[in-house]
Amino acid sequence: LADIDGVEVADQGVDHSGNVTLFAGQVPADSLHQELMSRGFNTSLVPFSANQVSAANRGLPPLLRASLHYYNSLQEIDRFIAELEQAL
Repeated sequence: LADIDGVEVADQGVDHSGNVTLFAGQVPADSLHQELMSRGFNTSLVPFSANQVSAANRGLPPLLRASLHYYNSLQEIDRFIAELEQAL
């Protein structure tokens, strides 16, 4: 996701999980959430209040969370990436 032009992955640290928080400067998180939901992807919004210290220190906007699990196929992940790029 970090390779998509205009998308910033908000997660920090060395070890990453299937839960990815991101934002796109050109599309507010709530609009992106609605667009992806209309395309069949269940994402969630992460408001500023969810992590006030980090969000304030880093100047983060509201974030979008995509949660991948062991049952997601590589094809589903590829489709999510393609749909995210189109939604931008």
